[in-house]
Amino acid sequence: GGSLKYLREQIGSGASPWAAQGVTGDLGLAIAVFALMAIGAVVQNIGGSLSSSSGASTPMPRTVRLGFTINVIDPQGVARFMTTVDWIHPPGGDSYAAFGVEGGVVARGLGIVGRAGVAAGRAPGDRRPFSVGGGLVVRSVRVDYAWQGYAALGDGSHRFGLRWVP
Repeated sequence: GGSLKYLREQIGSGASPWAAQGVTGDLGLAIAVFALMAIGAVVQNIGGSLSSSSGASTPMPRTVRLGFTINVIDPQGVARFMTTVDWIHPPGGDSYAAFGVEGGVVARGLGIVGRAGVAAGRAPGDRRPFSVGGGLVVRSVRVDYAWQGYAALGDGSHRFGLRWVP
């Protein structure tokens, strides 16, 4: 599979906040080991660059991820619960692991899910190791939200996503 992404980041508010934006893509492969478990790999940010409000242009950081997921509760029913484990290799060799869970309910194509995750073994930095989020399921459309704290920024990063799952 693949994806095309548009990214917009903003720091600050008021008359002149710093902002950057860009377009990039991902390519991945997932293989079902059995009905409730899959392994996969993805190369993220293939091409594209971020153009900032200060006029600078920076290539998107190409990242490789390997992982697996297992549905503890069969997602064909109303209740949902799954776990994920990823190995993430961003540029510069700062590889680390990420662990996540997602649970919720989906009935007749409508539902809500909650998520939590933690990164382990990442080099010290500004990002907090924990993240939380959720999503709405409306038939084949998914609306996602995630929050991750940052030490220097106080409030953290709010991420929104829109997906179509045929």
